This record gives sequence, C-alpha cells and structure tokens, in this order.
Amino acid sequence: MTGHLATSGACAVLIGTGRHVPGSKLSDLPAVDATLDDLQKALHEVCGMAPERVTRVPAGADPAEVVAAVEEAAAQAAGPLLLYYVGHGLLGPGDELYLATRSSSSARNIAHAVPYRTLRDLLGEVGGGSLVVLDCCFSGRGKVPRSDGGMRQPFVSALPRGSFLLSSASNFELSFAPEGERHTLFSGRLLRLLTEGDPAGPPWLTADRLHTALDREFADDTRVRPARQSEGTLGGLVIARNRAYRVPDGDAVEPPADVPCPYPGLAPFRAEDSGHFFGRDDLVEQLLTAVARPGSEPGEPVVVVGASGAGKSSLLRAGLLASLERRHAADGSEDLWPALLLPTPGAHPMDALSEAWAEATGRETHEVRTALEAGRFPPPRAGREPCRLLVVDQFEELFTHCQDTGERDAFVAVLTADAGAARPRVVLGLRADHYGSCLAHPELESALEHGQVNVPPMRERDLRAAVEEPAAAVGLGLERGLTDRLLHDLNEGRLGDDETGALPFLAHALRETWRERSGTRLTLTGYQVTGGIWQSVAKTGEALHESLDDDGRGALRDLLLRMVHLPPDGTGARAGIRRPVPLGSLLDGLPPGARKIRDRLAEDRLITVGQDTAQIAHEALLRAWPRLHDWIEEDAVTLLRRQQLRTAADDWRAADRDAAFLLTGSRLHAALELRDPGGHGPLPERESEFLAASEEAAESARRRERRRVTVLKTAVVALVIGLVVAIGSAVVAIRQEEKAQEQRRSAQKQRELATYRALLAEAQNLRGTDPRTSLDLGLAAHALRPTGESRRVISETLRESPFRSSTVLKTHVSTTVLGPDGRTLAAVDSEDGMTLWDVGRGSARRTPLARLNCRPSSAADVSFGGPGGRILAARCTEDTLSLWDLTGLHTGTEPRRLNTLHVDGLPGSPDALALNADGTRLAATGWWSEDEDVAAEEGAALVLWDVSEPRRPRRLSVTKGVYEVDRVAFSPDGRTLATSADMVRTRGPLDVGNAYVTSGVRTWDVSDPRRPRRGDKVIGSEGDVAFSPDGKSLVTIDDRSARLIDVTEPTDPEELAEWPVHSAEVQGFTFSRDSRRLATAGEDGVVAVWDLTDPRAPERRDSLIGHRSVSGKLDRGVDINALGFGADDRTLVSVSTYGDESEVIHWSLGSAQKAHVVGKVDGGGGSTRMALTPDGKTLAVSGATETSLWDVSERTRPKAKATLRDTYSVINDIALNADGTLLASAHINGTVVLWDVSDRTRPRIAGRFTTEKWNGIALAFSPDAPLLAVHGEDLGLWNIADPARPTRTAHFPEPHPYADVSFSPDGSRLLTSPGDVSRGVSLWDLSAGDKGFVMLPDPRHPRVGLNGDTAFSPNGTLVAIADPTMYGFEEAALVLFDVSDPRHPRHMSSVGREDEKKVGFNRVAFNPDGNLVAAAGEDGITWLWSVADPTKAHLAGRLGEHPDTVDDVLFGPDGQTLVTSSDGIAYLWDLGDYPEIAADTIGMACRVASGGLLDWEWQVYAPDVPFHTSCPSG
Repeated sequence: MTGHLATSGACAVLIGTGRHVPGSKLSDLPAVDATLDDLQKALHEVCGMAPERVTRVPAGADPAEVVAAVEEAAAQAAGPLLLYYVGHGLLGPGDELYLATRSSSSARNIAHAVPYRTLRDLLGEVGGGSLVVLDCCFSGRGKVPRSDGGMRQPFVSALPRGSFLLSSASNFELSFAPEGERHTLFSGRLLRLLTEGDPAGPPWLTADRLHTALDREFADDTRVRPARQSEGTLGGLVIARNRAYRVPDGDAVEPPADVPCPYPGLAPFRAEDSGHFFGRDDLVEQLLTAVARPGSEPGEPVVVVGASGAGKSSLLRAGLLASLERRHAADGSEDLWPALLLPTPGAHPMDALSEAWAEATGRETHEVRTALEAGRFPPPRAGREPCRLLVVDQFEELFTHCQDTGERDAFVAVLTADAGAARPRVVLGLRADHYGSCLAHPELESALEHGQVNVPPMRERDLRAAVEEPAAAVGLGLERGLTDRLLHDLNEGRLGDDETGALPFLAHALRETWRERSGTRLTLTGYQVTGGIWQSVAKTGEALHESLDDDGRGALRDLLLRMVHLPPDGTGARAGIRRPVPLGSLLDGLPPGARKIRDRLAEDRLITVGQDTAQIAHEALLRAWPRLHDWIEEDAVTLLRRQQLRTAADDWRAADRDAAFLLTGSRLHAALELRDPGGHGPLPERESEFLAASEEAAESARRRERRRVTVLKTAVVALVIGLVVAIGSAVVAIRQEEKAQEQRRSAQKQRELATYRALLAEAQNLRGTDPRTSLDLGLAAHALRPTGESRRVISETLRESPFRSSTVLKTHVSTTVLGPDGRTLAAVDSEDGMTLWDVGRGSARRTPLARLNCRPSSAADVSFGGPGGRILAARCTEDTLSLWDLTGLHTGTEPRRLNTLHVDGLPGSPDALALNADGTRLAATGWWSEDEDVAAEEGAALVLWDVSEPRRPRRLSVTKGVYEVDRVAFSPDGRTLATSADMVRTRGPLDVGNAYVTSGVRTWDVSDPRRPRRGDKVIGSEGDVAFSPDGKSLVTIDDRSARLIDVTEPTDPEELAEWPVHSAEVQGFTFSRDSRRLATAGEDGVVAVWDLTDPRAPERRDSLIGHRSVSGKLDRGVDINALGFGADDRTLVSVSTYGDESEVIHWSLGSAQKAHVVGKVDGGGGSTRMALTPDGKTLAVSGATETSLWDVSERTRPKAKATLRDTYSVINDIALNADGTLLASAHINGTVVLWDVSDRTRPRIAGRFTTEKWNGIALAFSPDAPLLAVHGEDLGLWNIADPARPTRTAHFPEPHPYADVSFSPDGSRLLTSPGDVSRGVSLWDLSAGDKGFVMLPDPRHPRVGLNGDTAFSPNGTLVAIADPTMYGFEEAALVLFDVSDPRHPRHMSSVGREDEKKVGFNRVAFNPDGNLVAAAGEDGITWLWSVADPTKAHLAGRLGEHPDTVDDVLFGPDGQTLVTSSDGIAYLWDLGDYPEIAADTIGMACRVASGGLLDWEWQVYAPDVPFHTSCPSG
C-alpha cells in the first residue's frame, strides 16, 4: 500500500448528469444522479474523506464549468486527485473520448461535450497523481493521465506517485444503466464493494483490489468489462477498509492473505512509508525542533548521529521529511519545504550534489558545479520552486568513499558556508563511528557542538510500537506472545552493549515472518521458520544460494561483491561497506541468469534497486551473512585491486579517454590479472573497455606473446581440471564403497546415530519455547553418545534459557501466596483449607510442611509478616482473623495458632488483611452492610491492631466511611497504608449514576495508627497492590496494565506511569528487593521482568516462558498467581495453579544468567596486556608505553591507583609475581623493568635489565621461586631475589621471536611456545637443564610440533593450546593435552572451529576450577570452552563483540570474573552461569530437568533404540 485516500491529502471531483436538454437524442439516465449522490456519501462515510475535499459538479454544468472545477481541485490537491465520471461517453474525431454534459444534443454532436484529453492533461499536472474512474460507453478509449509514472522527482515526497484509470468498458464497448435500477451497473457494483465489502478480499481495498473484485464480479456478465491502466504506485492506494473481511477464528493455518508488508526489511523506511513508521515519535519531534531552529552560526547544519543500524535513514525519510510535508500540506508553511534528499555523497560528492541540485533548479550541471565550488547554491530558474531543505544521508561516505581531499573539503565548505537567504537548511545523517572524522573539519566540529541530534537505542515500548503498529496499519494481527518473543530474542542476541545495530535484523525478521503469515496473522510458527532475528538474514541469503546451480552461485557471489567497497587503508573485510552500482554496469559480463538473481535479491530485500542504481540493503548484511562475509575476506585483495581499476577507468573517461590515463608497465600487468575471473566473475564493461584500451596501447609483440601464454595456460588449466575431476571421481567412488560397507556392518550404530542426531536437533528446536523438554532430549542424546557435541547442546540450553527447575505439587487449591523468604508457599482453598509448602530451590519435598485448620477464600485473606515471614495472618472463618507462628516450620516444628481476632459492632465480615514487615501491626478492611443504601451512605471500615504481643493484641483504631477495601498493604516502614477497590459498587442497577465505589487505590498515613489520615485516591485498579521495598512507590494492576505510583508523600500519591504489561489479564506481581525491578505474571503464560530505573518509562528486560499450562491448558488461561525474587535478586520463583496442581518454577534472571560487562578500565591505548594480583583486587593494565594500577575490588567502580612510567618504549607484556608485590614490564627495545608495587599508590622501580632488542615478548613469574622467564628471540631465566641486581641463570636460543611462556602451578616446569615447527609447544623440566624439553606432538605427525597460545590448568595436569597451526589440528580451535606425566604428554581432545572459520588467538587462560578455558580472539570475540571433561571439551560460548582484536584474557580468583582487553580498554565481566554450567553440565541439567526422560517418554522420542537412563541415580 502506498497511502490512504482519507489521509494522503486527496481530493475528489464527481461529474455526470442523468438528463439532457430538451430535444437531445441522448437518452436520459436517471441512475446517474443517484449513483453520484451515493458515491459522494460513500467517499465521506466509508472512505473517510472530509466533505470539503469532495466536489460534486452541478448536473447542469457546461464544459467550461466542468473544466474549471477540475482545474480548481487540481490546484488544491495536496495528494492524489480522484475524478469520477458517470454518464454518456461520446466518440469524436479520431475516436477520441468526449464526456457528455447536460447541453449535449446527440452522440454525434461533441460541441457541448468535455474532451477527456483536456481533463487528462489537467490531471497530469497534479503532483500527487490522479485516479480516474470512467463509467460510460467507450470509456476504454480513455488513456491514463500522464504522470511521472513513479519516476524519481527532484524533491522528496511521501505522497503516492503515478496515475490510475479504471473504466467500465474496453475500447469501443458500451456501458449499461439498467432501467429502474438506482445505480448504473458498473458503479452500482463498485458502491456495493465499498459499502458491503468483498468477502474474498484482503482487509483493505486498494484501487488495484477494486479492479480485481469488479473483474471477478462481472466474469459471467458480458455487459461490463472492467479495464485498468496504471503507472507508478497509485494502484496500491487504499480506498477503504474491506467491510466484509473477517479475522479468522482460532489458530487454524490459512493461506497468506493479500495484505501488504509494512516492514522494509534491511532497507530504510522511505518517506512514502511514513504510515508504517512507528516508535520514534519523540525523536522526530526533537529533530523537527532542531531543524526549524536556526543554527548558532550562519550555515550551520543539523547533524543526526547514530550507530549503524540505529535507524538514521528511516528517521530522516519517514520521520523528518514526511512530517515536514504533512505540515506544509496542513498550513502552507514554506520555511522548510520543498526538500531535496541526497541519499549518499558517494565517491564524488560534488558531482552527486551538482546533479541533484541541477535537476531541482532546472540549471545546467556544470553551471551548478561552478557555483557550488564558489560556496553558494544557485537559485532556481523562473517558475521553479526554491529548495529550502537539503538532507544528505550517509554522510560518512565522504570519508570512506571520497579519496580526493580537495573535493571533500569543497563539499564540506558549501554545506556549511553562510551564503545568504538563498541557501537551504542542511541536515546531515552521520554514522557514529565517523564522528572523529568530522572533527578534522572546524565547520563540522561547530555543527556537532551546536546542532547534533543523537539517535539513541529504541526503548522497549518504542520497539513494541515499531512491531505492532505497522501491522495494525495494514490490517495484520500478531499472535499472542509474538512481540514478546521478538523483543526477548532482540535483547538476548545483542552484541556487547550495542542495542541499535539490531534494528535492521528485526525489520528483516518481521518481513520474513510476513512471508510466512497465516491469513492476516503473523505467527510464532512463522517467526520460527525464519530462523529468528539474528539468523533470518543469513537464512534468506542461504536459501537463495542453495536454490542456484554452480553457475548461479558464482553469479550471485560476483553480483554482491560488485556492491562492496573496501577502504584502501588495508583494514580488510571487517571495514567493508556497501556502494551503489549503476544498473547499466551491474550485470556486465555476467551470465544471462544474473538478472533473475538480481531480481530475487531485490525481492528478498537483500539489495535495493532504484531508478539508476542498486546497492546492498544495509551494511549489517555484510557481517550478518557469514557466507558473504567469507567471500569478502577471501576476495579482499581482488576487491581492492578492482576498485583501483574502476577509479582509473573513471578518471580515463572523465579525461575524454586521454591516452595519458591508460595503464602501462607493472600497473597494466597487475590489472590484466583481473581479466581472468578466477572465481571472481568477469569485469564490468567499463573496466573491460579501459583495460582493452590500455592493452591496445602496449606493444603488439608483447600482446601476441601474452595471447600465446594465455592459450597455453588455458590448456594447462583444462588438463589440470580434467585430472582433478578424474581423481575426485575415483576418490568419491572409493568413499562411497567404504561408506556402503560401513553401513552394512553397523546398522544398529547408524540407528543410534540417527536417533542421537534427531534428539539433538529437536532439543535445539525446543530451546526457546520448552527448555525442560529440550534438556530431557539433550540428556537422552548424551546417554546414547556422550560427546562434546551433546554436552554443548545441553550447556547452550542451560545458558540461554533462564529456566532452572520445575516442581509440580499436588496442592488441590485455587490460589497461592508466597512468603517474603521466597521459600514458604501458602496454598489457599476455601473448602480444603490452607497448606504450607517448601518451594525453595533444591527442595526435594513433595508433601506439605503443615496443614492449618483455616479456610481463607482468596489471596487477600492471607498475609505474611515478621522477620523471614515467620508470622502468618489469615481470615480463617467468615468473621475471624487468626495469627500463626511459623518459627521452625522448615525444620519440622508445627505452626502454632497465637490468637483469633474479631470486631464487634461492625456489619458483615472483613474482605482483606495485611501484616506489616516486622509483624507488629495488622490491618484489615471490609465489613460492608448488606443494605445497599446503608453501604452507600456509611461505607466500610479499616481496623488496625497492635500485635507486637500476639497473645495480647490491642485494637488501635476503627475508621469508618472507607470505600476501598478489596486489598490492603503496608509500606516497608509500616507508616503508610494502601487500600484498593477492584470493582464498581452500585446502589441498584449497574449505572454511572448509581455508583458509590469506583476502582482505584487510596493511601493512608498511619504513622499514628490511632488516628489514620486519609490520603488521595488514584483511579483505576483491579485490587492487587504492593509497595516497593524502599517504600517510595507502589504498584497496582488494571486489567492488562500496571500502574506505578509515587508515595514519597503518603497522602498525596502521584501516578508515575501506566503501561501494558501482558496481552491477557495480569495475575500477579512483585518487586525486586532493591526496588529496581518489577516482575509481573499474566494469563498469557508469560512472566515479565521490568526495569524501573526510569520510573516514568519502565522497560521490559526479561520474558520468561515455561509454565506447563502454556502448552497444555492455554484455552483456559494460565494462573501464575505467586511471584518472588531471590535474596540477591538474581533469581525468581513463580507459581502457577491449575486444577489440583501447582507448578513451581525457578528462573535465573537476565544479567545474573548471562555474561555481561560490569566495569571498564581505560588502559591508555595500544595493544593491552594485563596482570591481576592473587587476591583479585588490583589489576595492572599496560598501555602503549605505560602501565596503570586499578583497584577492582568493586568491579562496577574500578578506581585508578597509580601509573607506572619509565621508558618510552612500547610495552609487549607485563606480569605480577606470586604475592602481587613485584611487577615486570617487557619493552620492545629489550628492556625489562621491575616495579615494587607493594604500595599500590606509590610504585617504584626496583630494578631493570636488558635483553636483546626485540627480545622481551612474553613474561612469566615462577609461583614458588624468585625466577622470571623472558621469552622472545631466546628463552631466559632471571633470578630476581634481589630485584636491584637480577642475574640470568639460564639461556636457550630460540629460532622465532613470537612466543608464549608460563610456569606450571608447582613451578617445576615451564611451558613454551616458540612458534617453530621443529620444536613447537614444549614442556621444560627446569631441573633437567637443556635436556628437559619435551615437545607436545601432533598425534598424527609425532615428529612435528604444534604452535599456539598456551596455558596450564590450575592443577597442572592439563595444557590448553588455542589456535594450533600444524597439520593434524588445522581445523581445531582448541587442543587439550594431559601432562600429568610430563615425559609422556597425551592428547585428550580437540574442539573444531566454528563454521570452519579460522580465528587466531592472542592469549588463553583457565578459570580457577579448571572447568573453563578462555581465549582472546583476533576476531574481537572472547571464546569460552568447557573442559570439565577434558575428553569431551566443547565450545561453551562467545563474548563480544569487542571494538577490535582481543589482546589479553584472564580470570579472577573467584572464578566468576573474567577480564578481557581490546583497543586500550580492559573489560570486567561477570560470567553469570557459565562457571556453574561448565563445572557440572550433565549434573546441573539432570537437576533442572528432574532426571531426564522416563521409560514411556523414551518410547515416544527414541522408539528405535533401547531405553537408556539419562541421569545417574541418586
């Protein structure tokens, strides 16, 4: 859809007459007047057009008046113009169509008819396009009004473009107005479609859909043949909502409905997509304000700054430009309209701006270029509108694509120059990582200081709007839970702290989900088919790749790489950016099928195809699709060379093919190598022409020789290919035979393997929706084949799912209340009484702790109080309250009833009660009179007791005239009380005038409990109410929403926020103990955790899905009525009740579960090395030439202690001795400096020594002796017992300078990695001198060593090697050796590379328990492997993405802290559940999943293999 008739500024002109002058030979058509009357009414009531925008031309109008009416409407239209004619159509000279008027006398007399050509020409001038409906004879002779056809215009517009003609007949056919009918035949059917709808149509009726429906309506009626002509996009204009459309019932899968996709995928929203652009309202207003406000300096632009993928382009187009156009249409303001958009500066920004400005002003391009270079924008020619706003998007291309500094400076100068009133207001869109590039230009620096508008990450409510509102705008529905799942996946998959780069992935996933829609519903199933937010882009690309043959795949590769630009600074594939490619050269030299591949890429929104160019839809694709990223990496050198060739060819053409610009000598020789595709695709025509011309300019003899060599090479290549094919065929044949033999020998093993793989695959599929079953299936697979792969699947489920355990209790109750200890559960039932349960994590008890002779009717009748919730108050009978002592409940002591309370002199019974936190005060509310009139006049009561001595309670006060009595709650300090009403009470029938109670919350000041002071009331509540632990706020629920109220002034509550928390009724809620989070539970089966850091804008942080009722009993809803945070707020318990069962689930929350950065330390730049003191409290971080000491005892707030400066030589490594008092730094000039850091704030140099230059590459202190190992071009041991006089005690030459070194934990051995094949990684027994070296061999090539970064396990029995580079381990990322017998090291296991990608590593480390290995990746990722079972090591996870290569990694002594460094910054990580999962993956999974599959369940999931016990007994 391209807009809506009611909202796009459209106007309508209705023309026609049913009668003619006396004596006219044209028959009267009485139906015409009624048709136009009803059409005018339908345009207003059905289509939503304002009455003043619909012009009904009088029936007696003459031709001049008809033309004048159309002229006036065309001048007023701010959008499309609808012209509708009903009446007689006449044929004039040349069979031209004429429209009859009242004065027309016959079919042959056209003197008093309106030439349709005249109206068509007028409509062609309407900027917003035109729609024409002709219901007359010969209407098929009419032609669609001329228009731009959707072609690009100089100025931006959000309006639909083009023209549309719908006619009742084709060519010379007649139209019909049946006698006696109210309407003409054609328009009558069209009116019926508008007023009654099309049962077979989509939710919205567009112009195109109306034609389709009419064509279907008249399929068997030859009297009418509806015809359609269309240019541009107006066929997609929405005319009206389809009144016959019905949303499908239930969850039945339906064919996709004909509903447009409101999500742009990887492409940005365009101005014309503004109707689907949501979630940025506040930012759009901020930007509009900034643009409308003059800069502090003349000519100062507004700069919109945001990260890649933050939505800058969409904000500029669908936000800023579309909003300005709407304002212009509403009030005629011309301050900032019209606007010109320069989508990208490109490699030649002055050329791009000159061409765009020339088109907008009507001037010659060279004339514009001259003016721009002089720093001024030339005015438009006469009759042209002046451009008042210039928007330059992707401004960073000025620094990435433009290599001419002079042109770059000129572009900046003209955008920032003060050239008087004629210049436009300028807005720039800048990617944040090029902020520094702008600072090199003083003019831009000033703009950034005064005119910067930042594009921050979208908050949860904005993201929700961006998902849900576009769907609603086009008539799509979202399955319950889909938005929550999308936002959960979006949050969980973010890289590091970056939240903005995810938006293109979200939009693409939504677009792919739309493709999988069921009818008009976007479903969870459809979303899962896409692969999820983070995989959908890659999945779309892979689906296209896999659908092609080898030639097609080659064409796809070359097509995409032609649209990639690599910076010439050698930063490689990671810095790759997209570039627009002219359509004329995009397919040059590619096979014929490349055009279809291009169209499929555009259809999948992986590329965008404009009028003149095509480009990759978003730079996120370059990194999100692994195959494309690999192609870029593999072809990086070729891409750079082709870019150089393209630049040279452009220069040659710009110089009118001057021979001086042709390539010669070595440059020509290098360029000619690009002519051979070599898997990279042929050169485009422009470069080929340039290369051919260069070659022709070379000597003819060399050309002949080159041709001969080329022929020879071709023959050799053919021969080699033939030989390779033959060998390959033989190898394939042999392998097939071996495989067949193996299958015959091991059929049972194959069945086990197939079952194993199926179980693992299903475990992975269920991970996000049913984590318990996922764990059960993973454990079953592990029981069949205990491999690293099965352990990895299980650990990933444990890590990615917050689910930690589930217990089903036979409670036989209707609701539950959780005590403040998060462990004691009161199960409430008015018939069976109340039972108390232990629901603490790890509790194995499945029977009640106690049964109380007490029958509360609801949760409002039960309250815990006192330290640890040891006092229980409950309404046990209709009018009595009981107090119970629960001391010793969990150690076997029976609860004791302390007292029973009741109130004399009050009618009725209590409705709710509450104990305060220390258990000394009891409040109860209720006691309504049964007489409605009395109840309305006198209200109910609030009663307060002092129960500090439970056996002698004292009633403190009785307050009457209270109307909010359905729930009551104390503040933590007991000085404030909240009472609430959850329903309206009326005197007589339910009516507004009869109400004497309205729902809401009232606060009370009970600091003097004898005289409670009534506070104000906040309207709206369903009864439940709770105070935050800090006492500053309270929460109540209103249907599906939560309301947060400020109660810092007890009697003057202020509503802070109200927001939707669930898609169904809210069942329960609770605050975290630090008051910073709120957990809510809904009937939709979701437990949501909300961040209240900004109390006026709560944000969802977790969506927890897992209660069994979600899948088993959803039709009845899910009653999750009890929630409680753990003591440290890192866990949550939720209880759902259904029938005779209650399910208790324990969750691990957000940052507590996931690894996350908790602190950062600035190391001062350079390659950063680190060392940590044994107590983990002091971190040493090296910069380029200095080392800093940091107090990290509080990880979230590191404090600088001191900076160590000595020599201005680059630091290669640092190390701390065993007691953390001596620090060594190795410098590139060969100096090793020893620092006394026993006083962290006053370090001093204790000594120094010098090795060979370039020597000090790696350092290690002995753990039990004053020895320092220095490893570089040689390996040396230095005695530093006296740091002022270090002496070398051992020296061994090494053939390679890049090295690693570490001591075993007992100090007896040294682990070295000299980087040489002849020795490789070796263990050196220090007691044996130079005879003590034992190499860790490649088991497949025992005489060949391994290279890589190394580490000892804490117990010294294992050695880990990351990135081994020799023969046998070429595909391994990590190798483990058992070195418990140091003379005979034994290979334990290897972990393969991910996606077969080779990643280099800089450092490797074990955690203190020896269960995790971390490695610093050169890809900017910290890699973690689980090695608890060293024979089955597997990848545990990846942490990142860091800004650059990870330089160093080390663990803190607590095992929970990991420190990484990258680009001069040290990051302190809390590893969340990683250590616990790695330590006992299988045991933890068994505990969480309650033992794995039972025998009967095994038969369901693995019927082909015998039952295996998944978990060890006991």
